[in-house]
Amino acid sequence: MKRAVWLVLGASMIGWGIAGALGGCSSEEPEPVEEPDSGDTPSTSGSPGPSGPSSSSGGTSSSGGPTDDLDAGDEGDADAAPSPPASNPGKVTCGATECDAGNRCCWPENDASAGVCGNFCMGANDFEILCDEKADCPNPNQRCCLFYGESRCAVNCAPGGNIQLCKTDAECANDAGCSERSCARGAGDDIVILRLRVCGKPANCE
Repeated sequence: MKRAVWLVLGASMIGWGIAGALGGCSSEEPEPVEEPDSGDTPSTSGSPGPSGPSSSSGGTSSSGGPTDDLDAGDEGDADAAPSPPASNPGKVTCGATECDAGNRCCWPENDASAGVCGNFCMGANDFEILCDEKADCPNPNQRCCLFYGESRCAVNCAPGGNIQLCKTDAECANDAGCSERSCARGAGDDIVILRLRVCGKPANCE
């Protein structure tokens, strides 16, 4: 009898233990998992936002920008004034060549680009150049003066309108400067225009 009672009590205690264990496990409910907010996570499937300027349309494009500036620079160089001729004492610049000073450089029909060296000029309208700067003259008191139909060394340029030919500023008195000008020679229907480098701005030169 007592044995049966102890068996019943033991079974009850075992049952309570199992029930308590099961109850303790089931009483702890899992915490809910928070779903991510769709507003916090950037979408990877939407349309891309506005992009920056395309590299193909920048300043190095062949359709404008620096290319246009380069072209403008080239045009500016083409319009630049030509460099003055270098001084060549004892020589006369004659077209694409040089003549010995004292010999003649002939401009056929007053055309400087067609100048040729010679002992004399054949044409009636040829312009004769025996000097084109003070350094061509044998006498230090002389200057290269322009007269009608020719240039030659002289002490006084007044008879030809006080027009002194030059290649450098240093040979011009009173800091007059040496520059290229168009000088009129002759009168009436016989006026010719000569493009020469002269000191200052003589009355007949512009």
